[in-house]
Amino acid sequence: MLVEEVKYNYRKGRTVQTIRTPRLVAGKFMLRTQMWIFLPKKSNSGKMELGWTLCPHIRALEDTRTRTFGILGKDLRCRAQHFESPGEAKGCSNCGEVKQCQLCQTEYQLNGMHFGKLGVAVVVSSWRNFGEIRTPFDPIWLAHHQVVPNEIVDFSPGSIKETFEGGKNYRFDAGRGKHLNKALTARYSEEKFEDGF
Repeated sequence: MLVEEVKYNYRKGRTVQTIRTPRLVAGKFMLRTQMWIFLPKKSNSGKMELGWTLCPHIRALEDTRTRTFGILGKDLRCRAQHFESPGEAKGCSNCGEVKQCQLCQTEYQLNGMHFGKLGVAVVVSSWRNFGEIRTPFDPIWLAHHQVVPNEIVDFSPGSIKETFEGGKNYRFDAGRGKHLNKALTARYSEEKFEDGF
């Protein structure tokens, strides 16, 4: 039985909610992870000190070991620049579309939501295809666990997200009422939600 996991963490003045939803789709083990990063209005969102990792190859912190390290941090900083003008974010080629890892079957997308005077939330959604996992030597499985995989497994951009979501239009905030009330601190209120940016 596959069970959704929800975790809450408070660090560096921010509440972070992580929701992991596993699924078996067409015989493949897939995982969607959402990180809701709540930023109070007074925080300096342009200086987000982040240590999050989506896969061994996509991280928020800069590292020179591979060419993809640090890209998440750059994308998050780009998204933070759109806080004041939400309409720009949807058409931004840096942070407004689904992106993919070049070394493993991981895709991710950034969204955001305003909480009025109280602050904003940046939402990092990722989708991972771990393959059939019939053997520990499956190249799709191994690519998720090696910094530089022995074999690159190609996939079409957007295909992992589309397969996981069953071809339905994905709304990052569709399940927000289910878990967000636990993540919101006294500074936030569920009634304060505005459209995503």
